[in-house]
Amino acid sequence: MILDNADDLRLFEVGEKAEGNGVNGTIYKYVPCAVNGAVLWTSRDAHIAGTLVGVRRGIKVQSMAIDEATMLLARAKGDPSAMDEVKDKEEGVDALLEDLQRLPLAISQAGAYMGRMSMTAKEYLPLLRQGKT
Repeated sequence: MILDNADDLRLFEVGEKAEGNGVNGTIYKYVPCAVNGAVLWTSRDAHIAGTLVGVRRGIKVQSMAIDEATMLLARAKGDPSAMDEVKDKEEGVDALLEDLQRLPLAISQAGAYMGRMSMTAKEYLPLLRQGKT
């Protein structure tokens, strides 16, 4: 199971302003806990390590270099000319990559959506900022 963008740790009764009935009163009770299988958490909140995820199990993913991020976005969109390098960057790509913090999973998801919907970065960026994707 993947819990992507678990950025509001209060939903899991973690954090300074957590309210509720402890772990049993939150959505955390629906997260499977078993010997078989795994749960992959992604979050921009570093406090997830040591609370919801074991201290030694947290992995900090660094932002990609702008050239790598640009190529990943083009490949995720299905651009056949992006197999080696991206020569001409379309308008809005740099702003989009900055909004996605140049994180590989976010770029891959955005690129797949853009490819499926035949959207440019300039068209996608307002949707991302409005939270509609």
